[in-house]
Amino acid sequence: MIYIVTGPESSGKTTLSKQLAKKLKYPLSEEHARLYLTEITSKSIKQKELLKILLAQEAYCKELQLLNKEVICDTDAFVIKLWNDAKFGKPYPQIENILKKYNFTQRKYFVCYPDLPWEDDPMREHPSLEDRLRLYYKQIDLLKFYNASYHIIKGDNRLDQALKVIG
Repeated sequence: MIYIVTGPESSGKTTLSKQLAKKLKYPLSEEHARLYLTEITSKSIKQKELLKILLAQEAYCKELQLLNKEVICDTDAFVIKLWNDAKFGKPYPQIENILKKYNFTQRKYFVCYPDLPWEDDPMREHPSLEDRLRLYYKQIDLLKFYNASYHIIKGDNRLDQALKVIG
């Protein structure tokens, strides 16, 4: 099973991902967008770079899954798709194709609700709660469209909420 922690910026994705991986002793596939963006000098990203980020994230997650049946992923193609749509305003067929190939019976999503205080970070672009909620609801709509299994995580005790779902 792949457990994906997702949600808008500054909603606790990385914190929850790390907590789950540590508590369950599952390998963690970190958010490759963050890794990629810390390596480049330009803040402006081109659309084709999103596919490069996504392919690296997908490859690493698959590699980890070969070593262990359960994996925690800090985001996946849904976040890259939403990022693409928000930044470039048009679909990217290669990203859409990756989403269509997902086996959703082997994926469980934890969607972090943006009820945490905004934490400034040079890589984040949507500080307003309105923007974060808009992205959150777009993600929920996308998960529903693909009939993906998801659980909303909000408020305090996020780790406990996710662990209860995992069992």
